[in-house]
Amino acid sequence: LPILIFDMIFSPPNDGDPAFHAALDRYHDKVVLGANFDMANSAQAVTPNNTLIPPPQLQDDRVGFVNFWTDPIDGKIRAATYRVTDRQLAGLPSDSSEEVYQSLSARALAKIGHANDVPHDFRGHMIRFTSADAFAPRPLYEVFDPKFWHANYADGAFFKDKIVMIGSSAQVMHDVFDTPMSPTTSGPALHLQAMAAAMNHEFLRPTPAKASLALVGAAGLVAWSLVAFLRRPLLCLGALVLITAVYLGAARLSYDRTGLLLLTVPVLSALLLSGLFSLGLEYAIERLEKLRTRR
Repeated sequence: LPILIFDMIFSPPNDGDPAFHAALDRYHDKVVLGANFDMANSAQAVTPNNTLIPPPQLQDDRVGFVNFWTDPIDGKIRAATYRVTDRQLAGLPSDSSEEVYQSLSARALAKIGHANDVPHDFRGHMIRFTSADAFAPRPLYEVFDPKFWHANYADGAFFKDKIVMIGSSAQVMHDVFDTPMSPTTSGPALHLQAMAAAMNHEFLRPTPAKASLALVGAAGLVAWSLVAFLRRPLLCLGALVLITAVYLGAARLSYDRTGLLLLTVPVLSALLLSGLFSLGLEYAIERLEKLRTRR
């Protein structure tokens, strides 16, 4: 049987809830439903209704929160948070004694035997995105149309041992998010991206703060040393360009091979600005010396 993940929150009661409840119980190990922390209302939890999943819903392994948190700088979603606590939702440091809530992707990974791949901390992990069209949506109506069900899905055989994410992909439903890959990444695709990153351990890491300061300082020192010891402007400019190209190549290689986001713009800015300033200062001192000797 496939794993069914509903990127949907069945909070309002519906007529079909008793039948849905029976199906959820029958396929307990094959299904995950969404819940949501309403951050506009003090992180109030919005969960599947009590008929579908008895409370406390967020402690049931069939329920996971669907929230992603945006980057405070530009509002894009770059990271996935797989576990949160109430203190963390309130902006306070998390405590190990608190109740832990699992994300939708974390619950789904556990259902397919990848629980150990889920990060066990409470911070956001920058994920390496796959291509924007890696998880193309399929129209839901095809599942209920006998002709499409037979032609496109071989009467259900197509879904054997697959992960099926059920959710909205239409922009009119507003379940779209701004990510580095696309400003209109659908919610279901975003959850699948988070699952794929965890399964393959494809997380990105920023350069540590101390290493960043050291790199910026080293860049300035290298630029000053070139000007001070080479004392040939054109050779210095060529060396600066060469170092810049090598550093950019190292940054790309680091990103591709290890997931380390090597600090680039501040380091190269320090290198080039320090180099140009040192060259300008050297030129000014030389001109002043020539004027002094003429007198």
